[in-house]
Amino acid sequence: MNLKINFAKKLVLAGLLTLGVGLTSCRSDKDLFDKSPEVRLDEAQNEVLKLLHGSEHGWVLQFQAGENARFGGFLLTLKFNDKGEVLVGNDLLREQGTNDILFAKSLYKIGGDRAATLRFDTFNEVLHYFSRPDIRGGGGPGKGYESDFNFLIQKIHDDKKTIDLIGEKRRTMARLVKLDMPMAEYIAKVLEMRVVMPNYEAQSDKQKLGFTVELEGKTYTFMPKARGIDTYVVSAEGVKEFEMSFWHTAQGISFAQPVAGVTGLVYNADTKEVTTNTGVKIVELEDKALALYKTFVGTYKLEYTYTVNQQGQKRQGSVDITLELNPDVTYGYKVGGLGFRAVARFNRDTQTPEFHWQEIKGLDLNQDVEAVYWGPLQGDSNLIPHEAAGMYFAPIEGSNPAEYVLKGNRATPESDRFAFLVKYKDGKWGLTRLSQSLPAIMEKMKVTRK
Repeated sequence: MNLKINFAKKLVLAGLLTLGVGLTSCRSDKDLFDKSPEVRLDEAQNEVLKLLHGSEHGWVLQFQAGENARFGGFLLTLKFNDKGEVLVGNDLLREQGTNDILFAKSLYKIGGDRAATLRFDTFNEVLHYFSRPDIRGGGGPGKGYESDFNFLIQKIHDDKKTIDLIGEKRRTMARLVKLDMPMAEYIAKVLEMRVVMPNYEAQSDKQKLGFTVELEGKTYTFMPKARGIDTYVVSAEGVKEFEMSFWHTAQGISFAQPVAGVTGLVYNADTKEVTTNTGVKIVELEDKALALYKTFVGTYKLEYTYTVNQQGQKRQGSVDITLELNPDVTYGYKVGGLGFRAVARFNRDTQTPEFHWQEIKGLDLNQDVEAVYWGPLQGDSNLIPHEAAGMYFAPIEGSNPAEYVLKGNRATPESDRFAFLVKYKDGKWGLTRLSQSLPAIMEKMKVTRK
């Protein structure tokens, strides 16, 4: 029994020594071991609380979402008080029905038996959004962004302006950075940076695909991983390719880890130039796909096959549709002619448009229906409820005017038809028809340019 107790104390001590970087660097070894682990833990927690309360404008929490940070970097602004309350904001979430930044208040504490831990005790609409499984973002319904909401405190930097953290469950890195301006002002500047910095968040007519920069005698290439994911894929000759989360800041972009001594990017509003934080100018890469994306604007004939009755009798149908640029979505199109507000997107892999799984807005729903979707099917009736699911325009070689058949994209290669699907409030799914002009299921879909 004594052996187990002593071993547990050693574990506590090991955790405190890890945390001790920045907390005990000015103390002698004698001071460190004169105090019990419990006393040192209490002192560490009090020091963290003092720092959190002492920031006039609060802190920004830069964190990563998903297993192995697969959904990239996100940020929260946090204003702590000495009553155990915290006000939380975010650059992506808005008050319902408005464009106002959503702020929410809840409780927090610094606790933990073995290491100082930042815990959020009560539900917070903003903070816990990224750990909710019932949203369509991230991994889709049932998963969400899979983010941590409690964080182990690893290190307080010497300047007391940065606190390194690690997610309690996912073990992904995070950090608190002291704000030097009010939270709403900081979020507004972050939104500005989302437009001007090289990433997927820019409007479609200002798209910047990625960049290169000369560092330590090598040319490093930074490419965005995917739309909506704040992660760069970094490569250089002689350097193994790796993924790295990033966060937009009031000045530019902050990296999750240094790259050849560089920790981020800075935007100069006067010169409109982007440099590294060390002053090296980057070279933005031309996105050749942008011009191609615009060439698909026009009118098309959408042909399809559908089943008439239970005996399996088939008929042909068609409808004229239009594609126009959607300024609200990077590489997006507005689709006209279907009788509902549909959208499409440009598939960068196939370099053609694709129809994707989407909720149909603006419908009058009865009291039993939660939502109606237009999306791909696999097999007999296998719904694919995920935003990545889609069918792209596969060109028919030699056709003039241009003809395309719709095929399942990389996320859903077995998709062979599109359907109107209804989700009921009891969680069940079913097929539906929006009107007499379109069937519940469209098969063998083909698109011809007019």
